[in-house]
Amino acid sequence: MRLPAGGFLTACRREAARSAPRTSPPAEADALRAILEPAEVPLDGRRCNMPARIEWWPTEMRGTINGERLAATGIHGYRSRKGSLIFAVNWNQGRAYYWSE
Repeated sequence: MRLPAGGFLTACRREAARSAPRTSPPAEADALRAILEPAEVPLDGRRCNMPARIEWWPTEMRGTINGERLAATGIHGYRSRKGSLIFAVNWNQGRAYYWSE
């Protein structure tokens, strides 16, 4: 799957990027929406095996996710249209994180 260019995405993979997440302009949100299923998916109980030594990874997304607490931060869950990626997106902050399911 080809992910949109720009700063909206931050990888959560074992081979993750080594830079901190950046906020991005609203126009990049359209590119991200194009690769996501429109319906939100619950993140409660999911686990993201975040890469080691990633200090900027949101604390609410470390270990098993508490969906209610995560939603309170403004993060919403989505599934990719292709592949098996889960996205956690904060549209207001222009930040997104993804990992393979």
